[in-house]
Amino acid sequence: MPTIQNAANEDAYRDSSGSKLVEDGKDGPRTQYVRRQIVLKQGAAGKVVEWWQRRCNEILGHQQQVDGKYGTIARQETVAVQAKLSLVQDGLAGYDSIQAAFYN
Repeated sequence: MPTIQNAANEDAYRDSSGSKLVEDGKDGPRTQYVRRQIVLKQGAAGKVVEWWQRRCNEILGHQQQVDGKYGTIARQETVAVQAKLSLVQDGLAGYDSIQAAFYN
């Protein structure tokens, strides 16, 4: 499975110096900086959405389609993940949700 770093690089997210992330699976300051830029909501699309859909499936044991499109089902799965991880259940996959998914 691609890392959040790989997905962010493919979607052209860059660190504060404009560089791609090192794909080492570690949640260092550069990765945290990029995660602060990401907020997945309905209408979002790309490799980070695919990564998020896979993580939701892993955390919940579900089989939502991994298509890279953040639609109604992705939002519902996000709310379910947020509930399971005791997060605010707003249906937005932002810094806190992605961090929790990264570590769970």
